Amino acid sequence: MVALTMASCASSNETETTAMDGTTMSETQTMAGSTEEAEVETDMDADGVETEVEVAGTEAEVDADMSVDMTYANMFDDLESTEQYDIMALARSNPNLSTFVSLAEMAGMEAALNNAGTDFTVFIPVNEAFESLPKEEYDRLTDPANKAELIKVLQAHVLPNNVLTSQFQNNQRIETADGKTIDIAVRNAAGGSSMVTIGGANVVKPNVQAANGTVHIIDAIITPTDNATDGME
Repeated sequence: MVALTMASCASSNETETTAMDGTTMSETQTMAGSTEEAEVETDMDADGVETEVEVAGTEAEVDADMSVDMTYANMFDDLESTEQYDIMALARSNPNLSTFVSLAEMAGMEAALNNAGTDFTVFIPVNEAFESLPKEEYDRLTDPANKAELIKVLQAHVLPNNVLTSQFQNNQRIETADGKTIDIAVRNAAGGSSMVTIGGANVVKPNVQAANGTVHIIDAIITPTDNATDGME
């Protein structure tokens, strides 16, 4: 497995990472949880009476958005205890993680992630994260000739020790063995909780305890940055 070390940024004046430039989890939840009024317009029926016709923004559409968010928030709630499962078995228990499972098997990482003698931290992207990749990029990663590249991508999602989101700090960085860094941002969320973004991916289900480590569910693929250009204007 790739060796990763954690380090805080050297300067307190360093600019915040651009990983948080997008919509935050709290904003997503607020949008999904709001109730929209269906837009209506008037029309004349055959008898000349005005009637209201729905044209967009129906409650069904809002409810569909809410169900997507709740799918991630309630992941593993059907399991009596997640700690009874190793990391791969836990991932297999939820259909939203089937792509990660397939890629981990393809990369030959299954045995390592099933190792009962090691505590890992694994950031598992949901299926939608992989579906958002350009088709050419996904096809390249799944080409058996590019197995080494696939392994590197997946290893960027694994820490060799057990880390909870409460241990991350804003502007912190994780250094990978191949000389790259993964930027971390921590923001205050609704209800006094914190939202963590790692390598451009939001943690949508944190701190799921498995038999051999901790799983954090994320909404995108983690993207490390090159140290050679890091911090340059």
